[in-house]
Order: sequence, then C-alpha cells, then structure tokens
Amino acid sequence: MEAALARVQARLGIIPVEAAREINRKAHWENLDFKEMQEIYEQSGHPIMPIIYILKKACEQSWGEYVHWGATTQDIMDTGCILQIRNALPIIEGDMKKLRKICMKLARKYKDTLQSGRTHGQHAVPITFGYKVAIWAEEINRHIKRLEQCKPRLFILEFAGAAGTLTAINQEKAFALQKALAKELSLKVPSLPWHVSRDHLVELCSILAYVSGTCSKIANEINSIAAD
Repeated sequence: MEAALARVQARLGIIPVEAAREINRKAHWENLDFKEMQEIYEQSGHPIMPIIYILKKACEQSWGEYVHWGATTQDIMDTGCILQIRNALPIIEGDMKKLRKICMKLARKYKDTLQSGRTHGQHAVPITFGYKVAIWAEEINRHIKRLEQCKPRLFILEFAGAAGTLTAINQEKAFALQKALAKELSLKVPSLPWHVSRDHLVELCSILAYVSGTCSKIANEINSIAAD
C-alpha cells in the first residue's frame, strides 16, 4: 500500500519520481529491520508508525521523507486488510468448491442408500445418505454465492487522509489520487470514507461464520451417523 501510494503520487506530480522509485526499491521485507520495528511498536503502541519509520530509514538520501505522504493510519491499515482478504478468499473458496464437489459426488453415489432420518436427535422415517449429503452440498453452494456477492461491497479502497477529508493533499489532485490509487490496487473507488463504517467487514465475518457452522454441522451429523 505504501509503495503503491508513492507510485501513484509520483505519476500525478505530488511527490518526486525519484522518491517513489526509492520507496518502491526499499518496500520489501528483506530491507526492513523487524526487530527494530517490534521495539518501536512496544514503545509507541501505534500499529503503523514502526513500518513508516523503518521504511523511511531504509530509503537513501532524503527520499524517505515522502513515505506515507498525505496518508493516515486507517488508509494503510484498512486497505492493507482488504488486500489480505482478497488474497485469502480464493483459498477459502477453493476449499469450499472442493467440498461441494465431494458432497455432490457422494450424493449421486449414495442416492439410494438408506439410513435413519432423525428428529429431536431420535430415529424418524427413513431417508437416504445421498439426500443428506445433497443438503450439505446445497448449503455450501449458498455460501459460495454469498462470498461472491459480498465482493463488490468489500473490495473498496480506503484512502481519505486524517478524519477522511483528504485535506493533506492538494484539493485539485486529491480525488484524482484516490481514483488512480484504487486503479493501481484493482479496488473500487469509495463513494465515502468507510473507516468508521465496518458493515462490509461484518458481512464477511458473518458469511465465514455460516461456513464454519456448516462445517461443524457436517462433522456433527457424520458423528451421529457413525453412532448408529
């Protein structure tokens, strides 16, 4: 996020091109002193100051002065969080699609295999194992759709400066910077700053809770079947 911000600001003439090049050269893990970052964090308790200080220190000449130019903590933390989520979701979705495929295969294979139905934890009328697994597959399928549907509300840039007003940036270039930074990171441009509006993150957490609940239910029902 810090490197992308510098690249875009240089293209818009907000910071020197040389500064952006140096920031991007040094914005890699191998150039950062993690031990010193930890010490700074323990002293300040601030989540973003250590990375700003260490990245600035790593830059040659005085180009490090342009690190974090016009940004504020939530810009980096929130957008960084969204980028991490975007990297993680394909892994979760991949596992869910594999599980759906397995369930669909089992549903077809055991569509005529009888087992006890249950109500209130006790045996009820007969059902088939394929029928039970098909219910699992359909539930997983709904979760996959929910994750896909929440992405337009989730993958949004947060960049608005202190208090969300963009006043640290030349106002003629502020919105151009926001738009260009969103494009650089392949995120949507925010209609308004969302640092104090966390509903889209809560939505994601809720969907992941649904996924966890389904996995727990499947495990519990397999345990019940094994008990029979």
